[in-house]
Amino acid sequence: MESHDPVIEDEAIVERTLRTEPLSENAMHVARERLLTLPGIRAVKALEERRDKLQITYDVRQLDMAQILAHLEDSGVRPVDSLWQRMRLALLRLQDDNIRSNLTHKP
Repeated sequence: MESHDPVIEDEAIVERTLRTEPLSENAMHVARERLLTLPGIRAVKALEERRDKLQITYDVRQLDMAQILAHLEDSGVRPVDSLWQRMRLALLRLQDDNIRSNLTHKP
């Protein structure tokens, strides 16, 4: 499913794949629909071969990983809780911050 927001510019777009606890098809659908209502979301896909991954494309100027995770948790979707995933999510948050900072930098 895709949401087309004319304000989104390509250099601010990132695509992230999040590994979640296994979900029912209905729970995955609710999570996708909830995320698509957020400003800055370009697309949300559930990877069909598995029900534990979401691919999210968004504008880092309008949204960050912490906000996405909060909305997912409100929908009952939680990321896998492992050391690797916690480190990976921290790295994604840092990357979002760096991209946002680089976009505002004037040489």
